[in-house]
Amino acid sequence: MSFLRRKGADNDGQGAGEGTGAAGGKGKPAAKGKPAAGVGVPEWAAFMEPDEYAEFRRLTDGWLRSHVDEFHEIEEGALELSSGAGGPMMIGLTNIAQKCHLVPRSEWATLIDEYLGGTVARASSVSSQQLKLEDVKSVLKVRIYPEDHAPPDRGEMLISWPVAPGMQAAVAVDLPETVVTVHPDCLAQWGQSADELFELGLANVRAQDVPDEDVIGDTSVHLLSGDSFFVATWVLMLEEHMNPAPEYGALVIVPNRHAVLFRPIEDASIVEAVGLLLGVADAQFRQGPGSFSPNLYWWKDGRLTLLPSEMKEREIHLSPPDEFIEMLNVLAKGG
Repeated sequence: MSFLRRKGADNDGQGAGEGTGAAGGKGKPAAKGKPAAGVGVPEWAAFMEPDEYAEFRRLTDGWLRSHVDEFHEIEEGALELSSGAGGPMMIGLTNIAQKCHLVPRSEWATLIDEYLGGTVARASSVSSQQLKLEDVKSVLKVRIYPEDHAPPDRGEMLISWPVAPGMQAAVAVDLPETVVTVHPDCLAQWGQSADELFELGLANVRAQDVPDEDVIGDTSVHLLSGDSFFVATWVLMLEEHMNPAPEYGALVIVPNRHAVLFRPIEDASIVEAVGLLLGVADAQFRQGPGSFSPNLYWWKDGRLTLLPSEMKEREIHLSPPDEFIEMLNVLAKGG
């Protein structure tokens, strides 16, 4: 594995990369986890073969033409549609495409009908503005979403905070049949600040959505997992699973909504975990459902920093920030 290069250094540069098999290559985090798409297949569905994607869109578009008034694609893998008296709604296709990819095609029509039918019905009948704070206070939560969950011109529809490149946190209501994001109009309606809702949401996740925790073999990689849609939110409370929190932090991946994996940084052997974590992130991000990010992050003092990476000639090229390289240099000296 070709591991480190100082971000912005040329191939002949000296210094932090030496002794670790340093190599050139500029990190492009968006490229990780996205295999080359086949002809006629968009990048968001690159896990599908061209004939698979064609059949998937035949079924989804056919369902939509039969059940909604109109629909159009607003970005890759996301549609805006309108149905009945309700306003326009946004619906993503990535999760259902991932589910279809894992089962025989004979089951696709049923899966698509259940997914699209249920999603349209729930979105048409429930909005956060219709809810009273006293009725939802116990199920108000913080949920992690992909950074592009809402298109740029729709970001005002969420009460959200950036978590790290590729991820955002948003306030949501965990109803029995669906999860509804909270509209900013609710702040005035409920007499609450965004920070107050965020703290309440974290407290509810902490109390109600405790993940299973396992250590993977002898790798020292910890896995937080579960069926809850709020497992990924634990990346915001990671220090509660590291007592005490290691001085140098941890490497972290959040490939989907059901998993957070981290490896505490205790000594220079942390470099051995990079390939493992990136491989797991890539595989789980492609498989889904609920894909978030194929990227590798450095957690330290409650903050997540992207460690850009790319695969070149079957080798991983990591281009971390100077602070991370300096930390590795200290560890290499036995610090």
